Amino acid sequence: MKTMFLSILLLFLMVGLCFSQTKITDYTELTTKPAEGDYFVIVDVSDTSMAATGTTKKITRNSVFKGLPYDFNWAIYSPNIDMIDIFTARIQRPITLSSLGCIVDPLDSGEYVVVDIYECNSTGTNCLKIVDQITCGNTTSIANITDSSLSTNSLMKLNIIAVTGTIRSLLIYGTGTQDF
Repeated sequence: MKTMFLSILLLFLMVGLCFSQTKITDYTELTTKPAEGDYFVIVDVSDTSMAATGTTKKITRNSVFKGLPYDFNWAIYSPNIDMIDIFTARIQRPITLSSLGCIVDPLDSGEYVVVDIYECNSTGTNCLKIVDQITCGNTTSIANITDSSLSTNSLMKLNIIAVTGTIRSLLIYGTGTQDF
């Protein structure tokens, strides 16, 4: 009886050892887009509770694609004081802005545009000002962002408050992160 028990125990240990030694490259490849609930295998090198080289963990597709770099540029040609409620972009996924700046006619001097920037709901109403009166001149200006979290399906809007000189173009640009 003991011999049979030991044989079965040895068999389970061998089977477990075989499965634990499977290389990731030996698994079948997923050739379609991962589903929202699918898991990826990842080694967290900051967690050394499993091994000195890191701890094996699972991660979902949604977590893998969080915080990816996001850059944008909006160009307005011949901006003037009558330009209000200009919708520039629809936000397709959550975005966190880290910087926002602007510049006008980099070859001219003494000209500037003053702009307010808003985030509005999906119908273009109920707008929240996220940048209050940034002055865009012929050198780079960086805005003070009052609300950096942009929601899915929101609209970005700008109002031109003041124009000095003859401005040929206005460029508003920014960086941040987005979640897929």
